Amino acid sequence: MGSRISLDEIICKDYVTNKTLKTLTNTHLLRVERNSTGGFSYELSHDTLIEAILDLKKKREELELIQKLKLEKEQEIIKTKKEEEQKKLKETYNSLYLAKNILDTLTVSVKDLREEFKEFVVFEKSKNIINGDFFFFKKIDNIKYFGIFDSTGSGVPAAFIRMFGYSKLNDIITDNSKTVNEILNIFRELVINLSKKEEKNTNNFLNIDILIN
Repeated sequence: MGSRISLDEIICKDYVTNKTLKTLTNTHLLRVERNSTGGFSYELSHDTLIEAILDLKKKREELELIQKLKLEKEQEIIKTKKEEEQKKLKETYNSLYLAKNILDTLTVSVKDLREEFKEFVVFEKSKNIINGDFFFFKKIDNIKYFGIFDSTGSGVPAAFIRMFGYSKLNDIITDNSKTVNEILNIFRELVINLSKKEEKNTNNFLNIDILIN
């Protein structure tokens, strides 16, 4: 048992109200006994304080453990979410590069142009992996048709415009009977008809330059 400090009843009542004394005794922080004068003596017991302190310490440790486990769980969730986002991002990039390779295969490449033109320079700095800027080349007999497509859009929508532009222009130029103006007018009508079918207006536009040699 811990040491005790005795408090005179008169001193207690001078500084502490009866209500407070009752609360302290009910919670066992003060022990009350009758004294020789018929009054009461109050004792402050250290062992009761230690028990309360140890109980508070235990509760605090339990709370800290709960908070620690909660923090570790949150960190694990954040880590898992980050890994999932990185995986999805990698899959997206892989899909975009695959789509780019498919587009490059279906349309003319710089290597194809090099086989037909001895001297030329190509400078291309795309904002996105997939874009709507591309070359067109077709040779019928000894006549060469060279075109440059410039789409103001970017990304996947521009890639569809690229496929549309290349395939339609390839369908238009089937022989050497059409002039540059005739080719561009036919292509222009196709683009207008395509725009009318769209429910919403887009910001994708297509500029074409064609050279016949």
